[in-house]
Amino acid sequence: MSFMTGVATGLANSVAASINADMAQTDKNISQLAALRLQRASDNEATNRKARKEKEADIKTMVSYLDNSTDAAQFLIDNYSFDRAKVIAANLANQKQKLGLNPLDQIGLAKRDGKSATLEQLIDSNTPYLSLAPLDSVKGNVAVGFGKMFGGADSAINRLDELSSSQIAAAGIDMPSGEDALKTMPPVLQGNLKEYMLGRLDTPKEEAERLYMLANNLQAKGKKEEASTLRNEAEALMLIENAVSVSASGEQKWKRSDVDAAGLNIGEALALNNGINAKKTPTGLLVDANTKDTMRSEYTKKQAYLTNILDKYVKANGVNSYPDALTTIKTAIADNHMVTYVPPADDDSLGTFVVDKDTLLFNATPAVSNASNAIINPGGGSSSLNTTPAASGGGAAAINAPSPVDKLITKLQTYNPGSVDANNIVAKIKRDYPNAVTRIPSGY
Repeated sequence: MSFMTGVATGLANSVAASINADMAQTDKNISQLAALRLQRASDNEATNRKARKEKEADIKTMVSYLDNSTDAAQFLIDNYSFDRAKVIAANLANQKQKLGLNPLDQIGLAKRDGKSATLEQLIDSNTPYLSLAPLDSVKGNVAVGFGKMFGGADSAINRLDELSSSQIAAAGIDMPSGEDALKTMPPVLQGNLKEYMLGRLDTPKEEAERLYMLANNLQAKGKKEEASTLRNEAEALMLIENAVSVSASGEQKWKRSDVDAAGLNIGEALALNNGINAKKTPTGLLVDANTKDTMRSEYTKKQAYLTNILDKYVKANGVNSYPDALTTIKTAIADNHMVTYVPPADDDSLGTFVVDKDTLLFNATPAVSNASNAIINPGGGSSSLNTTPAASGGGAAAINAPSPVDKLITKLQTYNPGSVDANNIVAKIKRDYPNAVTRIPSGY
C-alpha cells in the first residue's frame, strides 16, 4: 500500500513540476512575443512616417498641378492608379503653361454635392502603412504543454494581446491605417478626361496640327461630333499660336491706355502749335481759363478727331504702325494741313492717311480771349478766314464771328469722310451754300 502511495505521490509531483514548467514557458513566450511585437511596431512606425511624408509631398504636388483641386486628384488616382496620376497631373500642368489649357476644364469633373476629400484623407488613403501581423498566426506557439489544455491557448493569446497593446501604447507608438480614411472619403466624381488629352504636344501649333489629324481620322470613321469637338479645340489653339507669334514679333496689344496716351500727345502738339495755354494733369490737358471759347471748342473737336483717326489707323494696321501714324498727324498739326483717314478697302489692304495741304486743320486763329466769343485775327483791316466781317479800323484787329458755313465745315471735319454724318453736312452745304462748295475739304 505504501508503495502505491509513493508511486502516486511521485507521479503527482512530476505532473505538477511539468505544469509549472509549461506555464513558466508560456509566460516567457508571451513576454518575448510582446517584446518582439513592440520592436516591430517601433520599426513600422518609422517606416510609415517616412512613407507618409513622401506620399504627402506627392499628393500636395499633384493637387497644386490641378489648380488645388482634391477632387481632381482623387479622380486621377481612382481611374489611373497613383503613379500614373502623378504623371498625368504634371502633364496637365505643363499643358496649361504651354498651351493655355486649364487642367480642370480638361478633366471635366461633375459638380460636387457636399464636401470634397481633404488632403489628409488623400494622403492617408494612399500611404502603404505597415501593420503588425495578426495574432492568429502565432496562436499555436504561445502556450506550451499543459498550458494548452482547458482553453489555455486562447487565454495565452489574449494575455499576449493585452500585454503587447499596453506596451505599444505606453511607448506612444502610432499605428495608422489607410482603411479609416477610405471609409470616410467622399465618392469619386465622374470626369470627362479623354485619352487624346494625355499626349499633347508642346506648342499650340503642333498640338493643333495633331488635333486636326485626329479629327480627320474620326470624321472618316463617321464620328462627326467628336471630330467637330477636336477641330474647335484646334482652332482655339491656333488663336493662341497667332497671339504668341504677334508677341514674339514685338507686336503688343493696342489698349485703351495707349489711346489715351496718344490723345494726350496730340493735344500737346495742337496746343503748342496754336498758342493755347494747356497744363498736363493726371486726367489730360487742362486748357487755360482765358482761352477763347471758339479756340477751346476748335481745340477740343480737333484733338478728339485726330485721336479717333489715329486709333482707327493703328487698329487697322497693327500697333507697330503707331510711330508712323503719330508722325504723320503731328506733321499735319505743325503745317496746319487737314488729315483724314481712309479705311482699308478689303481684308488684304491697309488703312491710309490723306493729307490735304489746301485745307486748314485748325480752323481758328491762335489768340487769347477778351471775354467775348469772337476769334481775334491779326492783320491791318484785312478780313480773316471767316466770311462775316465786323467793324475794323486801320491797323486794328478785325473781329469776326464764325459764319454758318464756317460752323458747318468745322463740324464736318469732326466726322470721317464717307460717314453718314459727313455726307449729310456736305449735302447741306451744297444745297444751302452753293458758293461755298469749293471750301469743302478734300476727301469729303
